[in-house]
Amino acid sequence: MDPCVWNKNVNGNQVTIVIYVDDLAISCKDKAEVHKIKDIIEKEFLDIKVKESNEMSYLGMSLKLSDAGIEMSRKGYIEEVLKDYGELYEYAHPADEKLLVNEDSTPLDDKKGFHKVVAKLLYLCKRGRPDIALAVNYLCTRVQSPTAHDGAKLKRVLGYLRSTLHVTRMIGNQPFDRIEAYIDAAHACHEDEFGQSGGAIMVGHTMVEVITRKQKCAARDSTEAELVALEALLLDVEWHDEWFRGQGSEDAFDLSR
Repeated sequence: MDPCVWNKNVNGNQVTIVIYVDDLAISCKDKAEVHKIKDIIEKEFLDIKVKESNEMSYLGMSLKLSDAGIEMSRKGYIEEVLKDYGELYEYAHPADEKLLVNEDSTPLDDKKGFHKVVAKLLYLCKRGRPDIALAVNYLCTRVQSPTAHDGAKLKRVLGYLRSTLHVTRMIGNQPFDRIEAYIDAAHACHEDEFGQSGGAIMVGHTMVEVITRKQKCAARDSTEAELVALEALLLDVEWHDEWFRGQGSEDAFDLSR
């Protein structure tokens, strides 16, 4: 299901390699198997830098392993994004109730800078801060022709991140034995009368993905909008089911419950 996740069973223990460009995360209950992979890579290719600890950084995520699970922080990454903005008004929410285009707003001078920061926020919300997903989804639709109104919305997200700088996510150590999905929709919330789909996917007690997308059709009422969201987002739920089965959980999940 994911060409960048490699698994191998060695003496009853699963060795997993997660690949992101030239960064590898290697995990196994048997530490010796991790060292074997390191030796193979260095023999065939080149020497590699290795960090082996209960606390480490990977792809801008600060990870801390404890008896409760894995705590993830994005504090350092957020500080890097905020460093060029100086003082920001801090908000309790990343967006107001109206994420709509203001056609009367003047074009933004720094279009390239707007695009760059939005791309950084997209990376952030996909890896550790799904609470900004809806606002970032809107901002991504505005990178081609941003306005001062859009710039204000971007600053609101940044102000929210500053006020929640120390917020962390916990990947709990409870059994990953059940997938749950919460799916909803906002009917005709866009100017073209299209709706917005939203969903959260849970495995065990851990939220693994948040999804928010503009719908591809105009529903006639709120019930139809919810059915549109259900049909589209169930594909994401099925993908996660297949992925976890590929990780060795073939008999663990029952989507019918």
